[in-house]
Amino acid sequence: MTMKNALTLRNLYILLCAAVLVLIGVKGYDMNRKIDWVATAGQYYDRKDLINAEEWYQKAAANRSIRYKEDLIASRLKELEPITSMRQSLSRLDQRAETAARNRDFDGLMNVYADLVAAKKEYMAASQPLAAYYPKISAMYGISEDLTKDFKQFQSLFYQQAKDQLAQGDVNDNAFKWNLLAIPAEFYGGAEAKSKQLNGKFQSYDEALMARMAGAGQYQNMLDWSLSMMTEYKS
Repeated sequence: MTMKNALTLRNLYILLCAAVLVLIGVKGYDMNRKIDWVATAGQYYDRKDLINAEEWYQKAAANRSIRYKEDLIASRLKELEPITSMRQSLSRLDQRAETAARNRDFDGLMNVYADLVAAKKEYMAASQPLAAYYPKISAMYGISEDLTKDFKQFQSLFYQQAKDQLAQGDVNDNAFKWNLLAIPAEFYGGAEAKSKQLNGKFQSYDEALMARMAGAGQYQNMLDWSLSMMTEYKS
């Protein structure tokens, strides 16, 4: 073996040893982290802070660097499964709400609201042992605040549609009315506030549109439109 080959092999050996030492160091770091995470989770659990306890037990369970208190971790996560389910459900709903708002998908946002109402009913049922944690987890995601903001934006959008249609004399599209009616009353400040606001907006819109048709001498169109509105309002 030549001196050059010997040096090359020696360098490779040194590099391999260095790589092994790095891997051992990383492994040891991950092992210590898992031990610390289990201890942290236990502290939260003992303080009855089950939301943080679940988060840290999940982190520990995902760390496969060492088998450490696996039975305890599995047992605690099974006990805390309702919190895991709440987190996952609300996270998905929050993402869907964000997507619907970004894409101006009103039907999609209405579906999110319906699913949120169903989730709240499920997780806050009297039979649910960890029901008290649902409002806290919901607040963490801020989904109620996001929905309020998103529905307010849709209200503004639909009111603008009404103005645009009035300016164009469009008498055939009343979708904005039904969309405004579909928005839950809580986003208007209650059923009474919703009724008062929409009745005033719709009355102003209808009167302005009728005045526009009358001014243009479109009496037959005005009559047909009036009869159509009477039918829709009765339905």
